[in-house]
Amino acid sequence: VGVDGSGELAIGETGRLEVKELALSNAVDRAAGTETRMRFTFGPTGIGKATVSEGLRIDPGAKLTVDASAYAGGPKGFYVLEAANRTGDFAEEDVTVIPPPDNRFKTSVRWRGNKLRVGLSEGMLMIVR
Repeated sequence: VGVDGSGELAIGETGRLEVKELALSNAVDRAAGTETRMRFTFGPTGIGKATVSEGLRIDPGAKLTVDASAYAGGPKGFYVLEAANRTGDFAEEDVTVIPPPDNRFKTSVRWRGNKLRVGLSEGMLMIVR
């Protein structure tokens, strides 16, 4: 993302990004003291989406921020990033989540196949097998 692999890619409430390939690389950033970050910022009703029709590459050190602090809706799941093919992942320590006001929802970020889902849920989930 950005010139020589540094910068921030931000998707807002109504934002849409559709690309063939996307590389989130920190190769240059480590030497320059900066970072590559993908940021999803919710508005009061939801969030936009990024779609990669071919290949998504997430290199070690790439950051992910999900800011749901402006979200005013009810519990819901949002697919914010979808890729036909994905290599790499965001390390747990490279993911920052800012929850909705008053922490009224549990906020989760996880992959379901090649789709990145942000879940805003309340209460307890029990899975019985």
